[in-house]
Amino acid sequence: MADVSDINVAPESASLGDFPLLPEGVYRAVITDSSKKDTKSGTGSYLSFKFTVQTGGHAGTSIFDNLNLWNPSSEAVRISMQRYELILQRLGTTSGRVSNTEDLHNIPIDIKVVVEEYQKNDGTKSRHNVIKDFFAVGVPNNQPQQSQQQGMQNKQSQQQALCPY
Repeated sequence: MADVSDINVAPESASLGDFPLLPEGVYRAVITDSSKKDTKSGTGSYLSFKFTVQTGGHAGTSIFDNLNLWNPSSEAVRISMQRYELILQRLGTTSGRVSNTEDLHNIPIDIKVVVEEYQKNDGTKSRHNVIKDFFAVGVPNNQPQQSQQQGMQNKQSQQQALCPY
């Protein structure tokens, strides 16, 4: 038990508020937690990764990435599987298979973080961090960005081919 009798808290400071945002950029991070969670709708599950920044002024800050690997939407599973495969590749997992996500913990990886705006359930707008790309440590970041741009161009071409208007 801890004696906290010397701490005075003003009632208006009792709110947790929003999580602090990381400025957009590339950060060295490691996966510090991972778990399989059920979706709110109960129709599927997702893999949740907690990445923790390791260096610089934002060391210790966490950002989450969720992958819908078990979902009734085949498109959601396809996108999440591509993202999962990229994470495995960038972490240096050459087998393409991992039996336990704890095997991925504490391996350095560079993550590209952006700030995106979204609408809350109450209709107000807020902002949150999103991981946009992953880079193997020691690989120049311009190479993965080029491949990501090429991937986006390929995806746009595929969408145009599927949708004639």
